[in-house]
Amino acid sequence: MSSFLRHIAYSSSSTERGLFKCSTSSSSSRKLSSYRCKAASIGATASDETSSTSSSESATNEKKNDALVQTLTSNSDFSSLVEAVSRADMLNAVSSMDSGTIFVPTNAAFEKFCEKKGLSREQMLTRENLADILSYHVIPSSAMSSEEVMSREELETLSAGKVLTTREVREANVSKADVSCGGVTVHVVDEVLTPVFSVPADMQSPQDILALSTDPTKPSGWAPEVLNGRVAMLGFVVALYGEITTGHGIAQQFGENFGEVLHTAFVWTLASFAPALSSNEGYTSNPKTMKDSRTWNFVFKGSPIPEFVQPVFTAEVEELNGRAAMVGCTALFLVELFKGSALF
Repeated sequence: MSSFLRHIAYSSSSTERGLFKCSTSSSSSRKLSSYRCKAASIGATASDETSSTSSSESATNEKKNDALVQTLTSNSDFSSLVEAVSRADMLNAVSSMDSGTIFVPTNAAFEKFCEKKGLSREQMLTRENLADILSYHVIPSSAMSSEEVMSREELETLSAGKVLTTREVREANVSKADVSCGGVTVHVVDEVLTPVFSVPADMQSPQDILALSTDPTKPSGWAPEVLNGRVAMLGFVVALYGEITTGHGIAQQFGENFGEVLHTAFVWTLASFAPALSSNEGYTSNPKTMKDSRTWNFVFKGSPIPEFVQPVFTAEVEELNGRAAMVGCTALFLVELFKGSALF
């Protein structure tokens, strides 16, 4: 544009010199002034257009979703999320969203999350995978209403390769749905959503594992009956096999193989606790909650176990078999005690 303007000025100057040589009339002067004004006008218009284009491009590059930013920052109940987004260096990514769906955890959700995982607030905010956890709350494909979300089985998240199930959304309890924020739909949830293998296992108290209770408001731990039932099932089968092959009663077998019995019981107990020793969230030793474990379901996804095995060999079936085995061992011992010899 500047070369164009120089060309105009040069032509005007040459014309001026020629005109002065041929004539000094006022008419020629007026024409020259007219050329200069036109050139100046063209230059000013071009400059304004360039400036306008540059400003427009800058505005486009810096475009923010003001409605979404206002929703997240104006509500004090979302302050933990805002701080987490800032710590994860995701402010620009979130504030520039013009479409998609976001599940927004409340401050109470973050507090509950830290308590369950045994983490302090600072530990939670400084996790290396914080960005992955926050991205798991974002569905970038489209703005979906709560009805649309629940009509899907899985939702592709912003966290690469991670899918969010509608079951997780349901368990997170959507307390406020369908908040429209400039093309983005926000759903407020009461739980922090996490991908499998991304956070520590929930903290469990001795009450959750071992305690025996007759108070219905304080349920017993899962371990005592489960462990006794499993050892009893193994013991009953081994005792019957031993009686048939050796002719020795259950009490005699126990006395002759006391060390092996203790060793087997110890190994069986350790194996039962093994899943809970994992540091990954979702693993559980409690058979009654194992079927609901996202991690277990992720591990066995696509295998015949969830479809064919789990519906048959349920925690309730194991509990029933364990109780039957405990009764069987006791009955076998009493019968042989009164009989004075092995049953077989």
